[in-house]
Amino acid sequence: MPDATLNGTQDRRRAHLGRAQDRRRAASFAAGLAVVAVALSPPLDGAAGRRFSAHMAQHLLLMLAAAPLLVAARPGSLLLEALSPSTRARVGRVLHRPGWRRARRVVTNPVVVLTVSVGGFWAWHLPRLYQAALRNGAVHVVEHGTFLVGAFLFWTVVLDPGPRRRLGLGATCGFVFAALVTNIWLAAGLAFATTPLYATYQRAGAGAGAALADQQLAGVIMWVPADIVYFITLLWLFRRLLRDLEGRVRRREGTAAVHGADR
Repeated sequence: MPDATLNGTQDRRRAHLGRAQDRRRAASFAAGLAVVAVALSPPLDGAAGRRFSAHMAQHLLLMLAAAPLLVAARPGSLLLEALSPSTRARVGRVLHRPGWRRARRVVTNPVVVLTVSVGGFWAWHLPRLYQAALRNGAVHVVEHGTFLVGAFLFWTVVLDPGPRRRLGLGATCGFVFAALVTNIWLAAGLAFATTPLYATYQRAGAGAGAALADQQLAGVIMWVPADIVYFITLLWLFRRLLRDLEGRVRRREGTAAVHGADR
């Protein structure tokens, strides 16, 4: 009886933890969608066509708020759980086919992810591409889709719960640091530029002086909030790395103590 009572208590505790985790994931998913809605809603989206700083705030909301919230929700698992058992089994068989597995490995490869997320962010800030997005609605959708998908893949690598991570914790610190440094370079280029880079904003504003001031503000918005997020992420990863190293040391000491006792 005591064993049965203990097992029942453990089962209830696991069920309670599972429900709490599901609630957190659902809340994270809802929050991520809410941030996407705010970023793409008429007030901010309308201002983004006139002010570079508003456009930059829009991009950072998608990349540094919506994307990590959606990744933390593990939306793939949520969608699978919403399917019927038979449909879930069919989808599972498709996802475990060799072709899908190879494609998933390529798409989630850290080098590919960093190229898509960081490289895509830089490419879309080239004046010709950026102004094409401002003039053409379809190109603008592609731009935002590139930012959101690239950021989703980036945070998928960073927030990978393990235990078999795509990238070790130490390497993930380097991965985030690379994003931080490249963000500084681009932000500094915008903040310290002496001429407006985007003619569309110059025509929409009160002239070159106002466009330049807005461009410099956009550079500061890109620089400070983004690097704060990356820096906090680095601290979190470093803390996890220290805990992991401490756990390994304790396990080795425990193993050595057992072997010593056997002798």
